[in-house]
Amino acid sequence: MLVAWLFVGCVVVSLYQAGLGVFAGAENFVTHRDWGYLFGALTLVLLLLGSVGRLPMRFLGMAAALLGLFALQSVLVTFGADAPYVAALHAVNGFVILGAGLWLAWRSTKHVRGEIVRST
Repeated sequence: MLVAWLFVGCVVVSLYQAGLGVFAGAENFVTHRDWGYLFGALTLVLLLLGSVGRLPMRFLGMAAALLGLFALQSVLVTFGADAPYVAALHAVNGFVILGAGLWLAWRSTKHVRGEIVRST
């Protein structure tokens, strides 16, 4: 549960850093990139902890999807100037990652509290 909320916090910091890159100068994108690579490892930790913690398959599936979405971030950015309309999906995918992280944090919190986790 704590790792999931930590991940969400890290995504928010990453979004802020991207905003700095837009409004305070492109040199700030280096911090955004490096931060992303640093906390990206949490996606694997979430998947491993979910497996060890015997969380429901929906959680594990979302954790695996989050790992894939996070990997996609690096791929999308490589399109850069060659395909800017594809590269721009990097920002959209960032918000999808935030949503998936929030879902995982919320569901893991319910699981830890012993509340019934419905398959909805």
